[in-house]
Amino acid sequence: MKKQYFFLIMLWLTAIAGTLHAQDTTCNESPIIFDIEPDWIGATLIFGFKDLGFFPEVDTIFTVGLGGSYDWFGYYRTPADEPYSGSLAGFDPETSPVYSRAGFKLSCTLAQGLLWNSKEMHNLLELFAGYKSSYYYNFNDENINQLIFASTLPDREQQLQNSIMVGLEWKDIDQNKPHQLPAGMQAEISLEYGPEWLLNSTIGRAEYLRFNFSTRAFLLLFDIAPDSYFNILSSYLGIFLALDYAWGEYIPLSIRESMGGRNPRKAIGYAVRGIEDCRFDTPLKIVGNIEIRTNLPAIGAPDIIPGITIFLDGAYYDYIDYNESGFIFSTGAGVYLSLFNSFALNFYTAFLLNETRANGDSWIPLLFAFIFHF
Repeated sequence: MKKQYFFLIMLWLTAIAGTLHAQDTTCNESPIIFDIEPDWIGATLIFGFKDLGFFPEVDTIFTVGLGGSYDWFGYYRTPADEPYSGSLAGFDPETSPVYSRAGFKLSCTLAQGLLWNSKEMHNLLELFAGYKSSYYYNFNDENINQLIFASTLPDREQQLQNSIMVGLEWKDIDQNKPHQLPAGMQAEISLEYGPEWLLNSTIGRAEYLRFNFSTRAFLLLFDIAPDSYFNILSSYLGIFLALDYAWGEYIPLSIRESMGGRNPRKAIGYAVRGIEDCRFDTPLKIVGNIEIRTNLPAIGAPDIIPGITIFLDGAYYDYIDYNESGFIFSTGAGVYLSLFNSFALNFYTAFLLNETRANGDSWIPLLFAFIFHF
């Protein structure tokens, strides 16, 4: 299927998922949970129960997630497992690092509230534990000499990965302020364990322990008409910081190329806008983002708000086992269309300050994302 058709399918499916998510199908008075988390091409359905009555004044929540997606990833290493910079004979820097992947995942999580957020009516401090299972299948394009299939990785073709996770989460971000101006802070700390005996050598291989810490905060800068039904002009500052470190007998590619936690995402490529997705896949990653978003006048309805953003992204990576580490920085600006305070279309231009892409470019005229960066 041509990429332009994939783009239309992604836009359609994600718009539907974002709209359903915005309808707030969960209810504070109902113990039943149903939610949709949109992915690239695909989504995860969340089912569960809350307020199970184990402890007074806080929620005990059990959820099951089931989802699938189709996505594009990058593998930027030579067959000798050295960083690929675009100069290796026989491999095209535009096409050889890119591969497509189908993924399926199942998760079961039990979360116990420890403190209550009376303003938002949900747990403020939450202890969680859970099990995650995922299966990935990488598609081999026989017309392209792809770097990942030239490697000797045990998970280069497919991977069955199982893990257990425990952690703590602080949830104090108010997402319901007028004019889509989030405020407050969220932080999470977790340990994820994927031992080989948990069926992690059946397809591919995994044997790892991962520590993750992440925090994000939002601060109002101004709102020139706070009492207006429609947003006129407002702005807020967003800050994100995350540390991810994994160790073990074999750290699979899916762990090295992502930032972990309850909702993993690609890194360092993607976390630093302008760098190719999943580039600099290492066991130790530290990411920081600073962004100013300015909401412009609402279009037709108070929940449809365009805006402009400027950002500065930075990261540190370290392979630990051998000499491969460094800092990466980028800056840029973009425009967005925020829908229903839960879903946004983003278009960025980015400039890499101390690194280039594999094709040698430092300026990336257009990047696209379905959701806000953090």
